[in-house]
Formats: sequence, C-alpha cells, structure tokens
Amino acid sequence: MSCKPTPSENTPFKGSSGINAPVSRETVQGIGELALSAMLEWGPHPLEMAITFNRYGDGIESQGTPESLTDEARAMFTGTPVQAVPGIAVGGYIALRQGEQRTYWRLPDDKLEFWIGFGLMARTHSPGHRFRDVLLIDPRTGDTLIPHRYGQDGSTKGSKTTLVRVSAEEAMAAATPEACKESFERLGRAVFGAAKRGEYIYVERLENELKQDPYVLLAVMGLFDDDPQAIASASPAPSTNTSFNGLPTLEGPASASNVIGLGPLALEAINDWGIHPLHVVPTYHRPTR
Repeated sequence: MSCKPTPSENTPFKGSSGINAPVSRETVQGIGELALSAMLEWGPHPLEMAITFNRYGDGIESQGTPESLTDEARAMFTGTPVQAVPGIAVGGYIALRQGEQRTYWRLPDDKLEFWIGFGLMARTHSPGHRFRDVLLIDPRTGDTLIPHRYGQDGSTKGSKTTLVRVSAEEAMAAATPEACKESFERLGRAVFGAAKRGEYIYVERLENELKQDPYVLLAVMGLFDDDPQAIASASPAPSTNTSFNGLPTLEGPASASNVIGLGPLALEAINDWGIHPLHVVPTYHRPTR
C-alpha cells in the first residue's frame, strides 16, 4: 500500500509513504484501516473520498477475435486463422474445438501446458457470465496465435507458435495416469487464481455450451473470509469408487494442499463418468457479475 502525501509519524505508516507485507487474510483485511488512518490525517471526510479502480499492466481485457488482432499479430499469418477453444493439455497434447469439429494437436514445448486453458489467454464469452480461453489457429498449417488476455487498447496481441496435428489415438495414448495427475494438479492451482478474480471453474465436456451434465464445479468460497472453503461439486455424483464416495459435493478448509487437490478430484469424477481427460475444458464463471 502506498500513499501521497506521506502520512505522519502519528499513523501506522510512521512517516513512510508505503507499507509492504506478505499477502494474508489479515493484511488484506487491514488495507482499509490503513487507508482510513491516512485519510483522517489528511482532513477530508471519508464520505468525500472516492474509490478508483485500475488494472495492472494496462489491463484492458481483449476478446481474442480475428477482428481485434493488431497489424503486427495479423502479419504472423499467411492464411486465415480461426478461433478455437482448447481443452486441458495432457502429456504434451491438446484437443481443440473449432465450431462443431474436434481436432487433436501436439504442443511444441511443455511451457504451453502451463498457459493454455487456465484463464491466462484472451477469452470467449458464453451466456451466464461464463468464459473460456481461445486461441487462433490456421488449421492447414497449425500456425497458432496464443492471444494475451490483456492489452493496452483492447487489441489482441500474442505470440506465434506451431502445433502439429495428430490422430486422436496418438493424443489419447499420451494421457498416462502420471500425465493426467500433473495436468489436473495444475488445474487445482488455476482454481486459486480464479478465486482471486472472483470466479469459479466448471470442468465440463469440450462441446458443451452451457452447464450440462456431467460437470464438476471447483471453487474457493470466501477466499478472504475467516474460514474459506475449497469445494468440488459434481453432477451426477461420482460413484463410491471415488473420493466422492457417492456424494455430489466435497469440501474442506482452503489450505494449499486442498485447493491443489481439487483438480485431481475433478479427474476422478471424469474418469468415473468414462470421459477422456483431453475431452474436457475449464469454463470460468463469474457468479456476481
């Protein structure tokens, strides 16, 4: 937290223009009290102050459409890129949905597994305050633009890479138990990032447009409350052969291990339903917007 002008020695700032502290429930909840102590010293009544919101990094959210591409990004393509929704990358492979078509691709490097599908890219909007990551791909060549979610002016910037189209058999064979566990633990970490944005994650079939069975809701409820809860809620309820033990919902304290563990819980439900892990997608839901 930083202030201007610098509060005096008589405040918690002790004559400093700012205070740094690790992010915790206590420090986040205390920011308002620190702001109040500075305002009272400056003299304006709290009713005369206003809150102004600013996104980090010129955070204007871009839409990730061909129309919003910058000239620089557009020049990366010789063909016409189409918008595609990526599923969860598993073992270096990913499924894409382009309209009604599902295709399979091998990623050129492992760093894309940490980027694609986890709320970091430009998004497409679905009814009900629901969002999915999108990328732009030339299906003939595999040339792909990984669009940034935020830009300075609403335009879509990004980095170009090339995916290699493969058969469904090759892609699905790479989804070993170890690769699936790694991917869905990564999804658990994405749940925490989504919670900081006030979002939940639905894990559902790649082809679903709205919340339809089967799906798993992953969320941290009340992230900054005194008792935040990590929740995995599945419909239909997974069988007794899973950690759900026939129940539709599991919840517990939102410790780091429990939040990361939400991803493997989703994987158990997906396997129980007989769905391949490449055929699901994280859908981000903003329940309060």
